[in-house]
Amino acid sequence: MVSGNDGNHYETNQALSEELEEKRLAVIEVAKRMMTKVQRQRTRLRALIKGEATSPTYLRLVIVGAQWAARSSAGNTILGEGVFDVADNTRRTVHCVTRHGEVAGRQLTVVDTPGWHYNSSLQNTSKMDRFEIVHSVFQCPPGPHAVLLVVPFATAFNKSYERAVEEHMGLLTDAVWKHTIVLFTRGDWLGDTTVEQRIASEGKGLQWLIEKCGNRYHVFDNKNRSDATQVIELLEKVEEMVAENRGCPYEIDTDVSADLEQKKRAGKERAQKITMKVQRQMTTLRELFKGEEHIFSEDELRIVLVGRREAGKSVAGNTILVGELFPTALTKEFRIQNRTMQCVMQQKRVAGMKLKVVDTPGWWKRTPQDARDWIQDEVVRSVSLCPPGPHAFLLVIPISAPFSEGDLKAVEEHLGLLTEKVWRHTMVLFTWGDWLGDRAIEEYIEREGEALQQLVEKCGNRYHVMNCRGWDDSSQVTTLLRKVKEMVVRNKGHNFTIEQKSRQKPMLHWLAGKGMMTEEEWNRREEELIERMLKAVVVEPEESKLPFVRGKESIDFFIPSMSCETPSEVGSSYINYGAHAKVSEWRVKYAGRSAASSGHGTMSSAVSYMGESLDRWENLVKESLGDGKIRARMLDSPAKSEAHTYGVKTKRRNSH
Repeated sequence: MVSGNDGNHYETNQALSEELEEKRLAVIEVAKRMMTKVQRQRTRLRALIKGEATSPTYLRLVIVGAQWAARSSAGNTILGEGVFDVADNTRRTVHCVTRHGEVAGRQLTVVDTPGWHYNSSLQNTSKMDRFEIVHSVFQCPPGPHAVLLVVPFATAFNKSYERAVEEHMGLLTDAVWKHTIVLFTRGDWLGDTTVEQRIASEGKGLQWLIEKCGNRYHVFDNKNRSDATQVIELLEKVEEMVAENRGCPYEIDTDVSADLEQKKRAGKERAQKITMKVQRQMTTLRELFKGEEHIFSEDELRIVLVGRREAGKSVAGNTILVGELFPTALTKEFRIQNRTMQCVMQQKRVAGMKLKVVDTPGWWKRTPQDARDWIQDEVVRSVSLCPPGPHAFLLVIPISAPFSEGDLKAVEEHLGLLTEKVWRHTMVLFTWGDWLGDRAIEEYIEREGEALQQLVEKCGNRYHVMNCRGWDDSSQVTTLLRKVKEMVVRNKGHNFTIEQKSRQKPMLHWLAGKGMMTEEEWNRREEELIERMLKAVVVEPEESKLPFVRGKESIDFFIPSMSCETPSEVGSSYINYGAHAKVSEWRVKYAGRSAASSGHGTMSSAVSYMGESLDRWENLVKESLGDGKIRARMLDSPAKSEAHTYGVKTKRRNSH
């Protein structure tokens, strides 16, 4: 190489060299002044401790910080054993964890907390994680002696990191800074550089943080747990801070503590209600369409992925197709021009079925006007990439981020381009399921508030959780495909199309001219009835005020099929008179006997409750369909023979 460069070496800029040397010397000078100031402060506080009759033998510590800052590892180093689960690619700390131990003659309580995205603002932290951070200081009453703010040396402390720290610590009010020590992790990254030199070289941001914490800081090397002196010195610094605060811990409000506990219990109860509601609706739908699986007999399933930027659409597409078919930020050099800029369709055979998956460009929460048009155009174009149309839209929502009213508005704005009927073909796909840890998805839905709950209900309470970090778990894809197929069956096998032509049979054209309902109108009324029935099913029954009575016998739990070609439970012949009549018959034969059923907690009581709900359903049917008069007019009309030709059997109903 030297020969190729004609013997020349790389020439340095002497002026630049001198400038760098000046900066290095300035950093060393700032570091010396900082070290001197801290040593004087510690000497004064140690003298104050010696003047006390006793020093504290019980210390309560709370560890906070960003994701991957090594909070759990620091807790294990302090307690000298692996009492906290250390996060890896598949799990993380999702709620506060409290552990106890004895170290150097001191009783310790240590609380580990969930972390935030290291350079993201507070508004990008989920409400679930915010709650846990606030709740952490109430986990060790009457309050922690010290809050250890973990900052890793492996990460630059830039402006965004500084903002994230300030906003998240603000959850604990300004009073927390008097009780905070900065705990630097990855001390092995320092080499022969002093911690003060590192602080000085990082600039004003890190210096601001140290001053905010009263010049209190410490360094941990979690890889060297055998060095007990680093833990003992930290505990001494905590004792010095306690002495400076005159023995007072971070003060917590007992009323706030009780309120948080009440909110936590109420949140879990509401999450359980969401789970039960969705299960009831799913069970009802499966019974309604039992035996109708043949409706969807295609060998091909067409799916479109939609959602905001960085929601994980491309990664989800790769997980579904079990391969690196869509380029993602995880598998390529991350540049803005490499993001998904237009619709892309990939296909592959998975679980015995040919899958066609379309990835679409993501929108911003506040999409600029110049970008909005082409994103909306691509969302509409996605339908044409999988002719004759997609069976399902998977609306991708990342669990690692909050879901606000603005997010809901953006979703409605973009999917609204495909008309209201798009929601019947839409399912919410929650990505980054590992962020939940051991929590149920319903807890996240409940905690995020009304905006997300409205979206889930708008999608017919259809949702699925996917861990996009690996393809080892094939069951998550199998379960997703099963849910999609059930949705297709619910839609009677129809895929989504932007324009659907009305196909009316000749007899129904004649009826339309006589003021009668067309086939399309009958189908619409039937769909409305099903939707109303599902809403009634998920309504919580009122608690009975009657004493518990066990009946002599229970009844079988049966929900009628909504198929138009199934035997009637009332007559012996096939009666094709639509869903509304079947619901009425089912009510009379089964739910009508609920008074003789057993009490709470049995399937019979559930049927009793559903029987009460069916009173409302029958009234709705009468209101919307004229109490069967329209059907009676059809059966008594001169078109009776034509009706028989088109599969409408004319046996009259028995009156009830």
